Amino acid sequence: MSPKEHSDVDRPLTRFYLGQAVHSTGRTLDEILAMDDSDLDRAHNMIQWLFPTDRPSVYWINAPFLSRGEVELFKKNLIIRKNYISAFYRYIGLFGIRNVGDKMEICPDLHRDRQWLYPNSHSFERITTILESLKLLGFTKEASLLLKALKDINKEHGEKLIDKQTLSIWAQIGIKEIEV
Repeated sequence: MSPKEHSDVDRPLTRFYLGQAVHSTGRTLDEILAMDDSDLDRAHNMIQWLFPTDRPSVYWINAPFLSRGEVELFKKNLIIRKNYISAFYRYIGLFGIRNVGDKMEICPDLHRDRQWLYPNSHSFERITTILESLKLLGFTKEASLLLKALKDINKEHGEKLIDKQTLSIWAQIGIKEIEV
């Protein structure tokens, strides 16, 4: 391991995903993923740790972000990838989204029950972070399936659930849609 690779392994996000460090609240990744839905949903400072990107957060000044070397580690290290995908499926479950074979489904009544699926929803900012992180770290299939599920439910409801600005932001991320 080169000195550069060694320094990337010692950074907070990498150590967190390897199970060697805790989130700023003192929780491990496993402890965060075991939180009940309402607590995890209210913990807005978790998103930058669970779905890191390569730039500083505009919402939480102390949130860590990935170096170029860390991005490469996240793309190659099997432990990190396994833990990341577990975090992804756990977190999207908060939105009633689940993986069903080669597609993702959104619980049809969730937009009424949890009130997250409506134009200009704050949850879209979290979903944007998730999509950006997925793309950056090479989880292209998951990013594409998530985006397709969101666009499909919006279409089923007459294009009235997700506002045009949010759809434009998601389009700028540059996720290629896959047909399933």
